[in-house]
Amino acid sequence: KDVWEEGLVQVVGGTVVALPENSNEILAFDRMKGNPRWTQRKPDGVEYVLGRRGAALITAGRGAVAGVSLEDGRTLWRTPISGNSGRGTLCDTMVLMPCGQTIVRLNAEDGRLLDSVRAQTMDKLPLGNLYVNGDQLLVAGPERLYALVGARKEFARLAERIARQPDADAYLERGSLYAGIGHYPEADRK
Repeated sequence: KDVWEEGLVQVVGGTVVALPENSNEILAFDRMKGNPRWTQRKPDGVEYVLGRRGAALITAGRGAVAGVSLEDGRTLWRTPISGNSGRGTLCDTMVLMPCGQTIVRLNAEDGRLLDSVRAQTMDKLPLGNLYVNGDQLLVAGPERLYALVGARKEFARLAERIARQPDADAYLERGSLYAGIGHYPEADRK
């Protein structure tokens, strides 16, 4: 077959940009006439499009995350990533990449590594594909879709609950959360 399937098509003004899955190229076409605008080699290690940030197409894959100029297709920046366990997502000014039980956060403007955040699902398997839905971060597991919540808010809520009514259930819930993120000394404290 001489057919390719696109990983994602991004429409930017009068241009359509595609990353064919079985190709080493990024293709840009005139949206109205279909005429080719430019063709560039994909940055090494990228396989799909996360989205757009300003004048850059944000691409990712098992080996890297890269920003590509929407004007001419040249690579603006490329950050190697290892240990990916699913597809990443673009969230405002950040690229979020799942790596085992950690989410690696990169600056979407320049690819600079910001930090990594430990994330825990109920089945303790590596994180799958990440999705953003409004202010929720979702992760697809093998059999479930999880909504990840910020641990700081949960710990603050539990601290208030314990201050109001210090019962065994509140301590147990807080201890389970601490144990889930690997903070065992805090899990045992009263």
